[in-house]
Amino acid sequence: MEVEKVREDLIFTALLVLSIYFILSKLSSPSTLKITYFNGTNFFTQEIPKVYSYEEFIFTIIFSLVAGFCLGYFFFTRKTEFPSREKWEGILKTLEGKEKEVYMILIQNNGVMLQKELLEKTGFPKSTLSVVLDRLEAKGLIERRRRGMSNIVVLK
Repeated sequence: MEVEKVREDLIFTALLVLSIYFILSKLSSPSTLKITYFNGTNFFTQEIPKVYSYEEFIFTIIFSLVAGFCLGYFFFTRKTEFPSREKWEGILKTLEGKEKEVYMILIQNNGVMLQKELLEKTGFPKSTLSVVLDRLEAKGLIERRRRGMSNIVVLK
C-alpha cells in the first residue's frame, strides 16, 4: 500500500515539474508573427514580435490545468493527523511512575509545555526530569523542541 502511494506521489511530482517547465518555457519565448499583405501592386511582410499563437495559448492552458490537478492531488490527499486527547489517555494507561506523572501533566496542558514549567509542576530535580523526558522521547511519545534558551515539550 505504501509503495503504491510513493509511486503515485512520484508520478504526480514528475507531471507537476514537467508542466511548470513547459509553461515557463512557452511563456518565456513568445513567437514572432509574420503578416503578409498585398496592397494591389506589391506584397509586404510585416513582423510582430512577442506574440503567442493559438497553439501556444492552448498548450499553456492544458499544462496549467495539469499542474493545477497535480497541486490539488497533493493538497487534498495529505491528511494531517492531529494528536487526540483519547490517544494520549490511552498511552497514559501504559505508563508507570514518573513517566506517567509527566505525561499526565502534559495532557492537562493540551500536550505542549515549556520544560521549565514542567520542572516546576512536577517538583522533580532537573536531572530526574531530563531522564524521564529522555525515556519518553526514546519511546516516541514526546518531542523536545529547542526555543532559545529553553525546550518546549510536545506530545506526539
